Amino acid sequence: MKNFRVIAPVLVCLMFTFYVVGCGSAASSGGGGGTNISGKLSDPYISHATLVEKNQYGSIEAGMICTTEDNGSFTFPGALTAGDTIEMLTSGTHLGTGYTGALMKRTVASGLNNITPLTEWGTHGITDGAIAAMITSAGITVDSSFVGLDPMVDLSTTTTFDAAGINAVKGIKSAIYAYSVSRIAIDYYGANYTEADLSTPFMGTVEAAIATAVNDGISDTILIGINNQIDQVNISIESLAGGSKAYDVPHATADQISRSAFNIADYVAYMKINNSPGGAHSYNWVVPSALIPRWGQGLGMRYYFRDNYNSGASIPGGPYAGMKATQVALLVGNIKDTWGNSITSTEVDPATINGYRIKTTDGSIESF
Repeated sequence: MKNFRVIAPVLVCLMFTFYVVGCGSAASSGGGGGTNISGKLSDPYISHATLVEKNQYGSIEAGMICTTEDNGSFTFPGALTAGDTIEMLTSGTHLGTGYTGALMKRTVASGLNNITPLTEWGTHGITDGAIAAMITSAGITVDSSFVGLDPMVDLSTTTTFDAAGINAVKGIKSAIYAYSVSRIAIDYYGANYTEADLSTPFMGTVEAAIATAVNDGISDTILIGINNQIDQVNISIESLAGGSKAYDVPHATADQISRSAFNIADYVAYMKINNSPGGAHSYNWVVPSALIPRWGQGLGMRYYFRDNYNSGASIPGGPYAGMKATQVALLVGNIKDTWGNSITSTEVDPATINGYRIKTTDGSIESF
C-alpha cells in the first residue's frame, strides 16, 4: 500500500543541543521587541517538532530554537522579533505518525504566537481579513480573530454540536481546510503560491472538494451518531454492573472527530494530487461525498475507543472483573462501524496502535 502521508523522522539538531532546556533554551540571544514567546503548534496538535526563529534574511537567530510538547505547546528562550518568522525546522509527530511539516510557520506578532495552516497563509502576504473571507466562502463562517487562535481549544470537552460546539469547531475546521488546500497549491503553483493563485477558478473547484470533506467530516450528525451508539453500549455495561451508571463510558468529543476530519481531508488532497485521471496536475478526481460520513464515523469511533481504552473505573466483579468499562464494551457491545465491521479490542489497543488512516488502494480504514 502506498501511504498518503509522508512519515517524516524527528531529527535532532546537534548544533543546538547545548542550548536546549526543556522545550526552549537557556540562551537569551536573538530576538527583541517584547513579543510573547509561547504558543501552540496545531493541525491538530503536533508534538516533538523543532521550531526556529528566522530573520528577514532567512537566517536562524542565534539560540532561538525550541521543541513542541505533547500538547503542541512551545516556548522560545527569549523575546521574538516582530516581523521575523517562526518556522518548523524538523517535523514532529501528529495523530500517531510523522507530520509533513512544509506548511507550518507564521510571522511573529504580538500576543500568543500559535502556528497553524492559517498562519502559514499569512506568510504569503494574505491578510487575516482575506483569510477569514476565504474560509467563510468554504462554508465555515469565521472572522479575522480566528486566524491566530489555537484551533484545538475546548474540543476535548465538546460532546455535542449546540451553538457553543459549532463555534468551538470553527477553528479546527478552518485549519484542516487551509492545510489541504495548501498542499494542492504547493503541488500546482510551488511553495511561493500567492493569494491570487488561491482565487483562480481552478483552485475554486479544488477548494469546494476540500470544503465538502471538512464540513461533512466534522458534522454534527457524526458526533451525534457516535454518542447515540455509546448510549446503547452503556445500557449493556450498566446491566453487567448491577444497574450502576458509575461504569458508563463517556461520550465522544469534538477532539476525536477533528482527527477524523483531518484524515479525510488529507486523503482527499492526496487523491486529488496523485490519482487524477490523465496524470499529474489534472486534479479531477471526484470526492465520493457519500462515503465521507462513513469515514468520519468509522475513524471517530476508533479514535474514541483508543483514547478511552484505559479510562474510567474497573468492573468490580463477575466475568469481567478488573476490566475497564470501555474494554468490556468492545467485548459485549457488538460495536460496529457504518460498514458493519466490528471494532475489536485489538484494533484500538493504544499499547499497539498509534493511529488510523484511509487506505489509498481501496478507501478502507486501517490502523498502524
